Amino acid sequence: MPQLQSTLVAAVLGAALALPLAPALTKPAVAQGAFVEEVASVSALVHDIDLTTRQVLLETGEQEFVTITAPEEVRNLPQVEVGDTVTLAFYGGIAASLAPVGEPPIATDITEALVRAEEGRRPAGASLRELTTTVTFDAWDPESNIVTFTGQAGIQREMEVLDEEMQDFVATLEAGDQVDVTIVEIIALVVD
Repeated sequence: MPQLQSTLVAAVLGAALALPLAPALTKPAVAQGAFVEEVASVSALVHDIDLTTRQVLLETGEQEFVTITAPEEVRNLPQVEVGDTVTLAFYGGIAASLAPVGEPPIATDITEALVRAEEGRRPAGASLRELTTTVTFDAWDPESNIVTFTGQAGIQREMEVLDEEMQDFVATLEAGDQVDVTIVEIIALVVD
């Protein structure tokens, strides 16, 4: 299925705040590890629509306007009316745990799924992306909260760790430890 274009996602996500999607998801048990999640949503009012150019003028706040161009994949644009509310919701989660000693690394796996409203219905859609892999822990700098790790392709990366639970987990690791990581991102869009 065609994917919602990042133009629409970026335009609406700019003012993201709390989302009711996350309570439906359960926090997994992470043995010898940590789990971090983030949820956000934002709504905007449809102020004007030009079906010929597929441009939609959204009011994101008091006198704050954003014009987006709906891609052809948004097949139900004619059902959108001035005064409708567009809501974008985001869920992101990262689970990291110490890999069992002696076990082979988890093969890197990416799962993606897309859904969208049936033709003729109000526009709506969601995308899911899940990445599962094993990385090698290289170093932790607690002063800057930077973790250094190497992926299975041999590329070393650095990342700032902001969550306290994840910082506590990373502080227990030793160079060379294998860490299983799962990253989940869900973006949903609906027109009310």
